[in-house]
This record gives sequence, C-alpha cells and structure tokens, in this order.
Amino acid sequence: MGFAEKKVELLKIVADADEELTGRLIEIAKEWKSSENSYTNEELEKFHATRKKYESGEHKTITMEDAHAYIRSLKSK
Repeated sequence: MGFAEKKVELLKIVADADEELTGRLIEIAKEWKSSENSYTNEELEKFHATRKKYESGEHKTITMEDAHAYIRSLKSK
C-alpha cells in the first residue's frame, strides 16, 4: 500500500470515527508530533558543547562567500 492509499484509508477511518476514536486519534497524533521534536540527553550535551566552543571563539562561522571560495580552491587542486 502506497502513501496515497494509506492517506485515503486514514481519511475513511476518520470520516467514520465516533467521538471516542476521534479523540484517541488526535492524542496519538499529538504524542507522535511532540516525540519527533524531542532530543536525547546526548544530543543536548553535544549542542551545548558546540555552542560553548562558538561563544569562546574556538569555532567561528564563515560567510557564504568564504565557503564558496574554499570549495573552489579545492576543485582547482
């Protein structure tokens, strides 16, 4: 069953759903969406470590022009 067919099947279920099923489907969708946007402790630690490096000057950002110049220099070698 392809994606389009799955959506049609889901729409049929939703169209025929009673109030209880509709509420459950909404809760499942909310739970799924919020779990997608959560981060593990390891990911958060990595983020904070990287941020500290930027704040301390250990890492620096570059402009798009600098990035293009760097890539062009690699191609010319």
